[in-house]
Amino acid sequence: MPTTKSPGVYVKEAPSGSHTIGGASTSIPAFIGYTPNGVKNTPTLVRSWKEYLTQFATEFEPSAEASGGKNAEDTPPDLSPLYLAEAVFGFFANGGAQCYIVSLDSNIHATDMLGKPLTALAGVRDVSMVAFPSLWAFTEKQGEGKEVKQDPISATNGAALQQKLIDHCAAMGDRLAILDPPYDDKNSKDASDKQVADYRSKELTTKQAFGTLYFPWITVPGLDKEHPSVTVPPSGHVAGVWAYTDATRGVFKAPANEALKGVTSLAATLTDDTQSPLNEAGVNCLRAFPGRGLLVWGARTLTDPTDDDWRYLNVRRYVSFLRRSILDGTLWAVFEPNDERLWAGLSRTVTAFLKDQWRIGALQGPDPGKAFYVICDASNNDATSIKNGEVHCDIGVAIVRPAEFVEFTITQKLETS
Repeated sequence: MPTTKSPGVYVKEAPSGSHTIGGASTSIPAFIGYTPNGVKNTPTLVRSWKEYLTQFATEFEPSAEASGGKNAEDTPPDLSPLYLAEAVFGFFANGGAQCYIVSLDSNIHATDMLGKPLTALAGVRDVSMVAFPSLWAFTEKQGEGKEVKQDPISATNGAALQQKLIDHCAAMGDRLAILDPPYDDKNSKDASDKQVADYRSKELTTKQAFGTLYFPWITVPGLDKEHPSVTVPPSGHVAGVWAYTDATRGVFKAPANEALKGVTSLAATLTDDTQSPLNEAGVNCLRAFPGRGLLVWGARTLTDPTDDDWRYLNVRRYVSFLRRSILDGTLWAVFEPNDERLWAGLSRTVTAFLKDQWRIGALQGPDPGKAFYVICDASNNDATSIKNGEVHCDIGVAIVRPAEFVEFTITQKLETS
């Protein structure tokens, strides 16, 4: 109580002793690629397109050096700085707020380029997406002696690098890879759905839920006079849609049926029939719909089609969100006395967090008891676990899944007198 004799109302603040869990970030991607400027192999946070330009990309001229070649005649123009820049621009244009940039060394062989960047990203806790939009712009040496030349990276080697991204995300457990299929802009101006299905079945054969693949590539207005219109990988724009959906609806909502901003056309036109086999293979399609524009029209992971638990992108992302949120929000329990009071405190903290998640619609069930359970008591903390310094807290959640197929039955009814 303040030492004052003036009449009035006084408020005294006192600590409650309770702990709360705040939701972890789910909207920050890491973009990997070559940039003309900037520190190499070190994740750098940028919060706007202008900041990216200042730190990494004062120009977008094709570079022979970035392709790993020194003879301009033997080295095709490198579009990796452009692809990365377009991805970052598309991310911010579609609702993203901040992202990490990992600039690659230009003198490392294409198949070895991800070692240092992924090691560095393992130490950045707030990354929730990883994309490599520059991948298909890189080249690799082919032939020997006078026959040596730089060819686009092969589908096999590209898939191997994408698998490294997925493995990194799976090891971290709190992020997903947004992948782009190969696209030959020299020999084919229209990417084929059959080619992408081939790539998925023969090259990118992973069955892990920590990866997603989006098709087709997108055509966007160029960032400079040299590229007034350019076809680029969609991963940057898709990452922006993920961030926008997280901000407006929540990470539990599938980031699909959302418009792509800053895109003029798609590199392939898909129908329901051509999308069906791709959807079954876990390829998320971008579609054009009359009157609605260009939409993200898929929300699956690359897991096995029979894996009902991790088929949907929002389910995998939401569990990663819960994992990170609960991990960060219960650090206070480390080194506390391992007894009933600690178990009750953990149970209260997690239950309060999950009840809030149920209220916003992330968990399904008519009441919290049907939506989740939390067990942290003597039933799962016996004498052996206590001696080992362990506390066990079992959590089960009923996550909302997307309505991927909406069916209506229409019956004619004859008017009767």
